[in-house]
Amino acid sequence: MATKKSWFPYAMISVAVIVSMVMNVYPLLLAIFMSFQNFVGSSNHFVGLYNYISVLTDPTFWFVFEVTIVWTILVVSFSGLLGLGTALLLNEEYRFRGIVRSIIIIPWVAPPVVIAYIWVWIYSAGFSPISDFLERVHLISGPIYWLSDLSIKVGPLSFPLLSLVLVGVWAGFPFVAVVFLAALQSIPREVLDAADIDSASSWQKFRHITLPLIAKVGQISILLSTIWTFNQFVYPYLMTKGGPLNFTDVLSVFIYQKAFTDFNFGYATAAAVVMTTFSGIFVALYIISSYRSLFE
Repeated sequence: MATKKSWFPYAMISVAVIVSMVMNVYPLLLAIFMSFQNFVGSSNHFVGLYNYISVLTDPTFWFVFEVTIVWTILVVSFSGLLGLGTALLLNEEYRFRGIVRSIIIIPWVAPPVVIAYIWVWIYSAGFSPISDFLERVHLISGPIYWLSDLSIKVGPLSFPLLSLVLVGVWAGFPFVAVVFLAALQSIPREVLDAADIDSASSWQKFRHITLPLIAKVGQISILLSTIWTFNQFVYPYLMTKGGPLNFTDVLSVFIYQKAFTDFNFGYATAAAVVMTTFSGIFVALYIISSYRSLFE
């Protein structure tokens, strides 16, 4: 006979499970169902794998996929390096350290919409403070078109995409810094003191003590950053809407435009399922890493 102690925990989480099913699982199943449909006006009919074939044979989709991969790699890589360096600086003892820590976290907690429009102003050809400064020191002779100049491009990598990457790194590195800082503060002081007694250099302490002890936490933070960056929508959409010529068009923006600009819901949902599949790889890696860290 079941006791209250045996079923009570399941009853307590049942509401959260039901809400999660309604808010996440149901839309996913609906999207999968819609991906096998063709929508014409207010009617739809079953078309099998036609939408998936259209997606997987569409050169534009694969170009956008390449842009998304380049965007994700660059943002996550530079956010990780900058976040680690910032955490090391914030872990040192100096005056006003608390104020500096509060300032560093502002880009992460600020609303993404606000960040996007601030950077649109910073990058504007007529009012850009960056271009104005560079002109005043005679490094350039005219305004820089940060979000539209395609004179510099290599494959999916372009100058507008690099400009977006700068925004992504600026907004994302504080999270990595906070995670690394928490890991740094958990390192036993006795271990570092022992290294000092052995006359270890700063680089030796970082290479053989600090880095191994924060590696697991860093791995999880990088995986989370990868998931968020791969699915980023706000910055590319609000700042460039994927232009020019799809050179800043990431998958989330591409799918949104297919659905709500072209009204090709079948294609859009099929592309969303493909994107979700790739995102699921990162999510699986995150779950595995989190699970292993609990038992190590």
